[in-house]
Amino acid sequence: MECKGEFQMKCPTWKVSQEAALVALLGIVMLTGVLLIPGFAEWRTQMFLSRQVWEIAWISIPMTCIILTGGIDLSVGSIMGLSATSFGLTFQKTQNLTLACLASLLTGLFCGAVNGLFIARWKLHPLIVTLATFATFRGIAEGVSQGRSFSGFPDIFFWFGRGNIAGIPPAGVGYIILTGIALLVLHRFYVGKNLYAIGLNRVASGFSGVPVRMTEFFFIYGIRTGIRGGNNHLYFQVQYCQGGCRDGD
Repeated sequence: MECKGEFQMKCPTWKVSQEAALVALLGIVMLTGVLLIPGFAEWRTQMFLSRQVWEIAWISIPMTCIILTGGIDLSVGSIMGLSATSFGLTFQKTQNLTLACLASLLTGLFCGAVNGLFIARWKLHPLIVTLATFATFRGIAEGVSQGRSFSGFPDIFFWFGRGNIAGIPPAGVGYIILTGIALLVLHRFYVGKNLYAIGLNRVASGFSGVPVRMTEFFFIYGIRTGIRGGNNHLYFQVQYCQGGCRDGD
């Protein structure tokens, strides 16, 4: 970069990627914690703190795919709440954990398909659609559950949120695996490259043969949103529902 003026002189150039800047900021936060909080750097402390963020970390994976295409999803929290409500109601009626997980997954898939239909098929703006479904799904969850608490889940259910695998919470292990799969898909498969192409130029991608609508519906707002809603409810329930919770909040 050159400084233009009466005297031509070269200014120092700062070439820092966004990822490097985020890592640097994270390092500053961690260093501040180490300096100000005794025991902050201990492994036990970090694992305890991490239990509060894994559900957000899981959500970040499909949200990354959506943002890559220039889209947005505001309904993620409501999908989690509605999926959790579906899980609690099904388990309460059947006492079957497998059926409850299946009902929750199907609920998430349906919610994602609704978003995908309005956005990919009818070309409505993602911000408008997901803002509307945010209120709709949340209202359904509140209305169906009536603010009731669900409890009495088997021990294996709570292990997912409170247990550990080699000192790491199971939710953290799952996040590492899902992140690896997501990186592989984004960088090694055509569907991942299509997401980058759509985000750079949607129109040009369509003329280049990229199935824009199909990619948006099935991969971004359909399947990925459904899996996000169906799976993240599990940790959502484990984290907040020991002894009962208010689903939909």
